[in-house]
Amino acid sequence: MDRRYYRIRLAITNVSSSDNQTVQLPTVSESANKVWLLSSFTFVQTGGSGSTWAPRLMQTSSASNGSIEERMVYSAGSANINDVFAQPMPVLADTDGRVYFKSGFNSGSDNDYNAELWFIRAKGGAKS
Repeated sequence: MDRRYYRIRLAITNVSSSDNQTVQLPTVSESANKVWLLSSFTFVQTGGSGSTWAPRLMQTSSASNGSIEERMVYSAGSANINDVFAQPMPVLADTDGRVYFKSGFNSGSDNDYNAELWFIRAKGGAKS
């Protein structure tokens, strides 16, 4: 099977519980194809006062917790995350090829983390 994988690495410092990070996916030649498949996710806190985190990946910058725009959601925990998904999850990027990541720290504005997201470009497109 011909799959093209893309690795997005985030090394973020001094974030609070409400900070969103823009994740820019690679530009693809087919402007209608904004569908990506998330196949793997890693998250490690590297500093700060937050004692738990609840990472989430959203399709829009204004998505609220629990909305349909959330594609990946973890419950609050304090363990490092290193997941390879049995079935990649579809994610629809916005018109500029972006998705949005929120670390979900429970407290502080001094939190640091490293995250890595592996995406596969989906073939075809999406219809509403």
